[in-house]
Amino acid sequence: MTELDCTSIDTALPSVAGLMRMSTMTLAQKLLSYSPREYEDDCNSSDSDSLDVLWWRIFRCLQKPVPESIMWFHATRVRPGTSFADGIRPLNERLGDLEEIVKQCAKDLGLNIGGHAPDEYWTHSGGIQFSLKTSDRMHWGPYAFLMREVILPGTSDVHDYLSAPEIVEDIARRDYGPSWQKVLDRFRSMTVPCIVHFRDWKRRDDAAAFALRYCHKRIHERDNDAILHTCYDAAGVPVSPSAIVRVEYL
Repeated sequence: MTELDCTSIDTALPSVAGLMRMSTMTLAQKLLSYSPREYEDDCNSSDSDSLDVLWWRIFRCLQKPVPESIMWFHATRVRPGTSFADGIRPLNERLGDLEEIVKQCAKDLGLNIGGHAPDEYWTHSGGIQFSLKTSDRMHWGPYAFLMREVILPGTSDVHDYLSAPEIVEDIARRDYGPSWQKVLDRFRSMTVPCIVHFRDWKRRDDAAAFALRYCHKRIHERDNDAILHTCYDAAGVPVSPSAIVRVEYL
């Protein structure tokens, strides 16, 4: 089975090499010999997409292999002992439980819903974000990243899902206004960060190219950029428990 696994550079490099039927060492040497400055210059002088520029320079072709399966990484915070026996559920199925957790956090702090939330927090802060995400299936996920590394704090500019899910922040802002940060701190004390590794077999024609870009970045010890925020979107359908390979608690 040809699987793309970007848990780290140590898995991504042999994954891409395997897809292209070459040795990991050969691919590493090709990437190392192509400097970031050369890559930038080539991109600036080409009308092609930056991923295509890199792929052509390394493999001298534009045809990209499609992995049979891909490992994805879902970041969140959960109560200690959560097993994901029901898989990863979309937002609409998790919303009630998350609101109860936030309510319990506020109760522990002696806060009452509404009493600490000025009207603007309903209309301009957490309230509008909550409404947007809960009213439209396109925001329900579950979501995951192709590169595990971009999830980790300080490695990219994506939202820190290991600190708190966006919807939890929205609920806290909506219901507890200026005290939302205290509620969020309490939420963090009751939960643990984790990354759920799961396998998916849906066809992704672009995955190998993103993985190669990641390998090039890491081999040259460069920071990750926005183009590596490649996501999986289940579009409101749960991720089956049978697809889960590992639950990594941090």
